[in-house]
Amino acid sequence: MMEDYFILSKCGQGTYGSVFKAIHKSSNTLVALKQISDVAQEDGTPVEIKYLVQLRDLPNIVYLRDYFYSQVDGNNVLFLVMEYIEGDLWKIMSNPQCSLTIGQIKLFTRQLLEAVKQCHIKGIMHRDIKPANLLIDLNGELKLTDFGLSTSYTHKYEKYLSNNVVSLYYRPPELLLGTIAYGPEIDMWSVGCILMEMINNSYLFAGSDETGQLDLIFKMFGYPNEKSWPGIAQLPGWNSYINRKQQSTSPSSSLTSTPSSSPCPYSLTIK
Repeated sequence: MMEDYFILSKCGQGTYGSVFKAIHKSSNTLVALKQISDVAQEDGTPVEIKYLVQLRDLPNIVYLRDYFYSQVDGNNVLFLVMEYIEGDLWKIMSNPQCSLTIGQIKLFTRQLLEAVKQCHIKGIMHRDIKPANLLIDLNGELKLTDFGLSTSYTHKYEKYLSNNVVSLYYRPPELLLGTIAYGPEIDMWSVGCILMEMINNSYLFAGSDETGQLDLIFKMFGYPNEKSWPGIAQLPGWNSYINRKQQSTSPSSSLTSTPSSSPCPYSLTIK
């Protein structure tokens, strides 16, 4: 219960709730308390609890210690009690004083791939892999967190999978084009984006909206057609994207976020 914890500070704010740094009074253990305001459920169980329980004690997955409901402003609110980890990859990458070494990039990438592997072995799509959801402690251990958008791809709980998942910068083109038929490959797109961002120390695709995001992706890889991407013309958003492109009078923004002084690593993504 809430009275078992002493709140030290608020350390995060997301779309669906807040995260607090707290101490469990009886054990004097430092924990992260995640307050969830909009609780998605599958089989009558909150999604995040369902999948964190399935992944409990596995490498590179944040550990769920406990959960409880408590009254907040007259509402019964869900709290998750998780291990507390101070840092995350976004904080590291957004620090202008920080530049990751090749060794650190390899270390974080290996651990991220291990976390995603554990999810996919159990048939779980994370659906929101991004630097802010990669917790990193002082020893360089990385743990994947925030399973609020996760679902199973082996047992379909949604008649139609939502394409409104994955943060914009890490969302693959098939989702941007409105597909409702996809699998764990969407997580791998996000992993690839993060790898390139660690190498460049800047965003890979930073579109202002979904159309801008597609523009940046296609500018790098080339505009697709039925030969290079069979079935693309049947995706829900393809025709509207083409129409917007034809009506546009100004070219899309280029990849100006990549420092011109550093060697371009983009050829790595094409091989």
